[in-house]
Amino acid sequence: MILDFPPQGVLLALTRQERQTLLHDTTAVPPHILHKIEAAPWEGEGVRVWLSLDDIEELLTGVSWEASHASFRRREHILLDLYDRLAAMFAQAVGIDRMGGDGQPIPELVGGLMELMTNIKGDDPDCMREALARLVSEQDQRPLPELGGLSPDQAFLLNQCGWWADPFPIRLEENLSFEQVGQTQLLSNVRVFLQAVEEFEGAPTTAKGNLTRAFVGHMLELLSLPPGHLEMIRQVCKVINESDVWTLHIVRVICQVGRLVRKRKKRFVITRKARGLLQEDRAGGLYYHLFDTMFRQFNLDYLTRLHEVPGIQATIPYALYRIGQLPVGQDHDFESLVPMVFVPTVHEEIGIVSSHGDMPQWLLKDLLLRPLESLGLVKIVAGERKPPSVSLKTRVRRLPLFDAFIRFDI
Repeated sequence: MILDFPPQGVLLALTRQERQTLLHDTTAVPPHILHKIEAAPWEGEGVRVWLSLDDIEELLTGVSWEASHASFRRREHILLDLYDRLAAMFAQAVGIDRMGGDGQPIPELVGGLMELMTNIKGDDPDCMREALARLVSEQDQRPLPELGGLSPDQAFLLNQCGWWADPFPIRLEENLSFEQVGQTQLLSNVRVFLQAVEEFEGAPTTAKGNLTRAFVGHMLELLSLPPGHLEMIRQVCKVINESDVWTLHIVRVICQVGRLVRKRKKRFVITRKARGLLQEDRAGGLYYHLFDTMFRQFNLDYLTRLHEVPGIQATIPYALYRIGQLPVGQDHDFESLVPMVFVPTVHEEIGIVSSHGDMPQWLLKDLLLRPLESLGLVKIVAGERKPPSVSLKTRVRRLPLFDAFIRFDI
């Protein structure tokens, strides 16, 4: 007897702009998918529509074609953002088991299946299918402590469409004051960088496209750097290039990715968007934009010299949710955070690229906690070394700005 399970799929959240673009500005998206999107009920500023994996695959093909043939940059940007999200959702849906990620069902489901087989032995196939579907649905909706109190359904939804703004499950506060965010390292360094670019009437670049040594030298005294870092750079480097000042390099790259600067005639110049966000009363908007650029547009793997693990960035929404559960002001060691913020498939992905026992902790620090620290959302507290390991027994604490900026609607 073959049991026909419900088709696998994902709940796709679309913003108003994305919905509008798909319904009115595309020709390559199949009509049956457009009908589903059009019929989906409004939820706030967007819609959520259930699509099968076949639907998602067809939508990916259509969106890819539309993005490559878009006649307007804004439409291309909307389609490329949507394509990236769809691709991540599709990869996760076909490669990740919602019940744990290792292909093994949770023990409760195994026990339930055994009981089900015993109780309904001899029933017709339709009854068995319905009973099995109810059992799976009940398990998917049951809150689990290992998921921070989320049910598998909620965790799946968070990772699949957990980015910010309606109708997504994460909300970011865009109206924070300069007093709240002005001293965070990333925002402070971005502001002084953009102001310097404006003052120079464009930052000159080398033949390879980096900032010139003269401009780098000017920025050294303006940047917010870790204690002793500037002195160390000057001791180690006879001449100081952009690549020697990693903080400045990342600021410049983030500004490029976030379209706050652009290249024109061998100089970086600030954009109209950047000029509108430089005023102190727009600090909250700039902070929001930098957070979005860092975690959704910028490739976080660029921040580490370790192995690339794309799954970490793909599951940022879930990681943020779990960090948001940490008590404010209390220190938590990295070792205990790793199983909390990394889903099982991320552990598997790390295990494929490295067998080093401390690798998950280093990646947690480089790809998640350091970016959050640069935004003033957490603080990393270094502790003593753990002989004979070379790693630090490092801890982190969540700061009050986290709750002021991020909230979850699941």
